[in-house]
Amino acid sequence: MEGIEVKVQKRAFPSRGRVRVHTSLLADLAVEEGAGIEVTDRSGTKVVSLGAFADSMVAEGVVRMDPEDMKKLGVEEGAVVVVRRATPLGEKLKKETRETTEKVSKGAAEVGGKIAKEAGSAAESVKKGATGIGEKIAKGAGEAAESVKKKVSPGREKEL
Repeated sequence: MEGIEVKVQKRAFPSRGRVRVHTSLLADLAVEEGAGIEVTDRSGTKVVSLGAFADSMVAEGVVRMDPEDMKKLGVEEGAVVVVRRATPLGEKLKKETRETTEKVSKGAAEVGGKIAKEAGSAAESVKKGATGIGEKIAKGAGEAAESVKKKVSPGREKEL
């Protein structure tokens, strides 16, 4: 699991939704003051998103949390938790949009290939059918012309 392991301490002044960290931890997480971080229990099954605020009075390797936030996470004071940068919503949307676009493009290409293949097969069937029909029409037209020729000009077949 990515992130940095730290110990939890209760905040002296409760403030839900906020976590106090040593200034170096913000730099290590590559987040700015007030930015969101995720705090998870060691197993990674529970996650709490909190705003991170630097405090030089907080010891390195420690986060100070509100007791209610600790309760949501299911941890007691002194427990080891993992902190990591929370991915901003804009980044999540861009990533999911890119992944969806790739899936749609791939699916469209597959469908396009299948349509092209089936269209080719259909065209070949029509061509074969048209050739057969054309031959029947040509034969029928020839027979009709012969019949008309015989009826219109009896005795003049040699002239025609």
